[in-house]
Amino acid sequence: MTRRRKHSRVDVNIPVSCRFSSDKIQKNIFTTGSVSDLSVGGMKVSLPLSGDSLPTASLHYNLQLPAPFSGFSGNGEIKWQLQDKRNQRLLFGLSFSSLSEDQQKDLESIIDELNEDTVKS
Repeated sequence: MTRRRKHSRVDVNIPVSCRFSSDKIQKNIFTTGSVSDLSVGGMKVSLPLSGDSLPTASLHYNLQLPAPFSGFSGNGEIKWQLQDKRNQRLLFGLSFSSLSEDQQKDLESIIDELNEDTVKS
């Protein structure tokens, strides 16, 4: 059975920085990585982290959108995660906790534009 996605997605390569807070280890973890799958509901993130899992289920992100769009920050919830041991990367699906109206419009515009470019190719 194929799982139907709630939002349209596009394949991208956009920089992202993340801050994880963990009460268990009582520290913040800062790292940068990339987004390879983007929708108005969330994104697929790849980070150069080793280990089997993240110390928390939520994080703060800073997404660097391509010009002319401005980047934005927010909080998100990690829905799934997978360790890519061969490439020493941690992959996870992040659901946006909340987006402003402007952020939502920017994401919709980028996704629509990239989907149009794919259809034209």
